[in-house]
Amino acid sequence: MERRFPTNCDVRRLDGMHDNLTLTQGSFMPNTASPTQAIFTPPTDTDVQWFGESQRLIGGEPDSRYGWLQRGDEVYIVKAISPDLTAYAGTLLQHERAMLRRLADINAPVPHMLDVGRDDWLVTHFGGLSLQRLTHAGGLQGLAPLPRFGFAERLAAWVHLLRRLQPVADKGVLVIDLYSANVVVPLTATLQGQLRLHEAALIDHAHTVEAGMDMRRPVWLNHDMARLAPELSGTMKADMAVLKAAFAKAGAALPGYSKMPGQLDGHSRRVWAQYDAPQKLQKLLDQGSLNRDHAMQFAAGVVLRPLQVLCISPRRREKLEVVLKRMTAADASQRYPTLAQAADALAQVVDALPLVSQHSYARLQPIDLSTPNGSEPLPEPVPDPEPDSTTLAAIFIDPNPAPTPGTDQQPQPHLPTAFRPAPMLYLYAAAAMGAALGTVWPGLW
Repeated sequence: MERRFPTNCDVRRLDGMHDNLTLTQGSFMPNTASPTQAIFTPPTDTDVQWFGESQRLIGGEPDSRYGWLQRGDEVYIVKAISPDLTAYAGTLLQHERAMLRRLADINAPVPHMLDVGRDDWLVTHFGGLSLQRLTHAGGLQGLAPLPRFGFAERLAAWVHLLRRLQPVADKGVLVIDLYSANVVVPLTATLQGQLRLHEAALIDHAHTVEAGMDMRRPVWLNHDMARLAPELSGTMKADMAVLKAAFAKAGAALPGYSKMPGQLDGHSRRVWAQYDAPQKLQKLLDQGSLNRDHAMQFAAGVVLRPLQVLCISPRRREKLEVVLKRMTAADASQRYPTLAQAADALAQVVDALPLVSQHSYARLQPIDLSTPNGSEPLPEPVPDPEPDSTTLAAIFIDPNPAPTPGTDQQPQPHLPTAFRPAPMLYLYAAAAMGAALGTVWPGLW
């Protein structure tokens, strides 16, 4: 079956010394670029401020790096994967580029992609703060706390995202790696201000698939993760078993163990390059036997489970428990028929659904995107009153709002990074590095 990915979609290109950077519409965040086109030269490694790297090591080296690329007022995130380290590196980025083009073509909530003429780089427009970091608004150990990210705001981001994903699911697209590290929320002023909860979006689409794309290799993701729906996990496991058997028959190591001594690495790469098998996952998608709405709402429901400990109100807790139980039912037919219906049920948990966050966030810098080591603590229950209904109509709010009389929490001041008591860590990086931190190494099948 022929792939349906288009070539004439929302991509920005930098491939010459005097090429113009074309600013296109359809971004999920406000376009703050100058109305005149800026002239840039192609970026190099020295143009990027590298702020993180993968915890997966191949031959003692991280298989990917993450950096901050700034051009004028525009900021981009660079995901660099060395093709010399892994057999799958090139195909992984090729797939992600193709999916980003396809998603942009159907107006999905994803960031713009920038073509810098490098096969080993994936460059996308800065997306915002990841829900994984925002979930820990109280701060990680030794770090300055972020402004409070309350129960209603956390819930609102997922409700708005599920509604934005409904047209994507209707187009036959399945986002498999759906969880908090890959969900970002833009700010009102790109790098500072309040969270635009109603524009929550997705990054990292190395594991996004679509009906009709004729996928010939298994999704390179651990199938045992709790957020994968049972029907999806079993299908992925079957596809991976076929690949495992093919590598065993050829006497080759799995691609996850590239960078091996002697001729072993070259042999593994050749087997990977020649592998061409129909995928059960693809067949079920094409037949309509694998329901995208059911699979994605399952993932969202699993990710939302920790919110139950934040439900100080018994009424909220009971309503949320009922909705999450249905979203994560083992029998897919017992879940909500669509993502939109699941979102509507979640929205009923609170009396009013905010569109923006209550508090403001200081201007971000590259150091703010660094990633702390170690596991993250679970969120602690804190009182969270019903949101003010005035936020429902306030899409754009002053990034420096006046303190609310009678409240203990003040909006975070907009200070330069050098004057902050400690950097705000694990923001967009938690999303960009989601595969490194939130998924198990695929070689552990």
